[in-house]
Amino acid sequence: MPSGMFQRTARLAAAAASLCIALAACGSSSATRITVTPASGLADRARTIVLSGLSPEQMVTINARSIGPTGVLSASATFRASRRGGVDLADSAPTSGSYRGVSPMGLFWSQHLAGSQRRAAGPQSPSWYSTRTELTASAGGRRLASAEMTQTLMGAGV
Repeated sequence: MPSGMFQRTARLAAAAASLCIALAACGSSSATRITVTPASGLADRARTIVLSGLSPEQMVTINARSIGPTGVLSASATFRASRRGGVDLADSAPTSGSYRGVSPMGLFWSQHLAGSQRRAAGPQSPSWYSTRTELTASAGGRRLASAEMTQTLMGAGV
């Protein structure tokens, strides 16, 4: 093998080894992600909420924090990821948390006022018409992923 070709091969091998080490240091080559579908819509429409990119059977807690017309609401639930490293709230029951059993919208109907965060709001308040919720996934004290969604009480023009 000519020396120029040997040097290129050695550089490529070193670059490939560096990439493998960098990926191993990150813990996984796939990022954890929360997908909410649809991310915005009427409050009475169920959402699909899926967490992906976890380790197989990893324990993960999903926190929901909503800011709505009466204040800050929160709920949480801990799940065991599937063998494929995912959690779909439509077919996964939490192992602990604010609700029991399988419920795609359990993190919403089980929310409660967070501390003394109650405030008055009425039809004159813009926040009366919609609620913004942040979903955060964490494991071992580390934040893994987050997503935001909005639920509105009325359709446009109503």
